[in-house]
Amino acid sequence: MRRNATEVSSLHRLIRQLLDGRDRWRDLSLTVLLWLQVLTIFGIVPLTAAGLPVPDGVAALLLFLGMSLTMLMAQGRWAPLAGVLMLILSSASLALHGPGHGTAALVTGNVAGLLSFALLSTVVVGAVFSSGRINRHRIRGAVVFYLNLGLLFAFAHRIVADLIPGAYSNLPPVHYESVFRAAIDYFSFSTLTSVGYGDVIPVHPIARSLSTLEAAIGQLLPTLLIARVVSMAVQGTNGASAPPSK
Repeated sequence: MRRNATEVSSLHRLIRQLLDGRDRWRDLSLTVLLWLQVLTIFGIVPLTAAGLPVPDGVAALLLFLGMSLTMLMAQGRWAPLAGVLMLILSSASLALHGPGHGTAALVTGNVAGLLSFALLSTVVVGAVFSSGRINRHRIRGAVVFYLNLGLLFAFAHRIVADLIPGAYSNLPPVHYESVFRAAIDYFSFSTLTSVGYGDVIPVHPIARSLSTLEAAIGQLLPTLLIARVVSMAVQGTNGASAPPSK
């Protein structure tokens, strides 16, 4: 009996160690994804639009690797299915943005990209606010979610620009992929942060409505994220310092 109890206890410790290790890798994946996002959004994409000879698909590949790592480390019954769906949607989005595609293919590719980032955002939120102590990786995960929101809206703006020519003023043609992507990303993040330089302007009612929605969410979301993270941090501190219940 004592030997069996010892074996069961050892098995429990091993399982716990494996779960703790997975939690650490899951949190670390959020940091990796953040740096890949920053490198892609604020480095490779604008430099490519400026004429830097970067091979096609490098930015998308880097971002895809970070997204895949985060999905692989995600917990939950539906995480593997979400990862497969994101792989399919991301691949479709990349394939349909190649040269020579018409409006229908571009719209389909942008819808696929939007859905893939929506799936990723759901997984990231689950990782940030899952049980456990708040650490620096989870705080960076909250930043990842905010950046994902800007990219998600960028795909939405692309769809509007594809379907309604002239919906935005001063945008390059949609078929100049690298230049158009840099411009639409710039417009999306300018709107999300309410910077609004006024060089790219939504002129169609649908484009204006979408931009207004993005600006409103961009102002409210950081407050909600900070409040939630602080609340979890305080609860974790109190729980760690509280005496054990009898």
